Amino acid sequence: MGFSNRIIRHFDDVLDWTPVRKSLLVLVILIVILVHYWAFQLYQMYFPSKYINYDFLMGTQWGLPLIIFLGVLLIYFGKRLEDKDWAQQLFAYLSTFYYSITLVILGYVIGLSNMTTGLVMAGAPLFGFVLFQRKIVYAAFSTATVMILALSTLSAYGYIPYAPLFKPEFFYAFKARPFYLLCMIYFALPHFVTIFGFCDLFFIRWRQRERNIHHISITDSLTNLYNRRAITHCLENALAQNAELVYPVSVVLLDVDFFKKINDAHGHLIGDKALQVVAATLQSTLRKADQVGRYGGEEFLIVLSQTELEQAVIIAERCRVAISNAYVSDEQDQRLQVTASFGVSCSEQCGYQLDKIVRQADKYLYEAKHQGRNQVVSILNTIRT
Repeated sequence: MGFSNRIIRHFDDVLDWTPVRKSLLVLVILIVILVHYWAFQLYQMYFPSKYINYDFLMGTQWGLPLIIFLGVLLIYFGKRLEDKDWAQQLFAYLSTFYYSITLVILGYVIGLSNMTTGLVMAGAPLFGFVLFQRKIVYAAFSTATVMILALSTLSAYGYIPYAPLFKPEFFYAFKARPFYLLCMIYFALPHFVTIFGFCDLFFIRWRQRERNIHHISITDSLTNLYNRRAITHCLENALAQNAELVYPVSVVLLDVDFFKKINDAHGHLIGDKALQVVAATLQSTLRKADQVGRYGGEEFLIVLSQTELEQAVIIAERCRVAISNAYVSDEQDQRLQVTASFGVSCSEQCGYQLDKIVRQADKYLYEAKHQGRNQVVSILNTIRT
């Protein structure tokens, strides 16, 4: 398994995590970002650039370690509160406010009018909306926005310096531009990786969920075939598409013989196994383009697009023989034969109306059961065992 797949599996159920656990994830990400910034600070302390405000750097040298320590402390308490119901929302608020306020402070230090601030302002709320309730994200984002506006206003009117990490002449020196660009790339990099990386993971998980939900919505859980709604939709589409080209559509409706007796004599588990055997037999016998679903109880419906009645009867007979050759073992390991009765109809005789073509197939199915079961009946003839 590749590294990316291991990461995806680790965060596979992140959307189902508790708010505290999600908050711990946010805090860990922030600590990594802070350590990234701290590495820049340490490098400049020992190898200072001529564009760095060294006095400010040394005067605030313990600021980042203190913020990191507070983050680690929050993680410690979060781990202890992870299973506490009362702490879920409270800790989510605390962690998101810590995240947003910390990044605003760091943004002020390096300058609020740059691509790093824009990336965080655009990406962090998106990241937050995936993890937390909207009110939590709005509260933290609103606070951060007010702080940014206040700091920007104070900087614009000269009450506080803009980007105090850098010397004032830094922003006017043409030769400083490459250094400034490298600094901004350095500061933006961890935000870019975490925001876009985790959002990608979350959306992968979301897409997987959507596929799973769609599969559940169209699948019969017992037989793993289409459920009634899905197979009816397949028939509707087949009739609509083939009606335009005047291609025939055939419908096969089948019912497991004496299914109630199987349930009464051997129990519902054996009855379920019988349905599963029939479903598996139909899947292995039908063509790839054919569609089959559980229509209700012990009934199955098969949609045969671009198939004339004569060919549909042959396919139904092939399925009948395959089912009669299958068996189910009961609790005493005795083999129970399973048979089914089939009714076949076709749009060539019934037209392309769904109700009419299904009603005709149901009519022939009733005749097959009335005439002795385990046979295929259509308007053409009756094929007996």
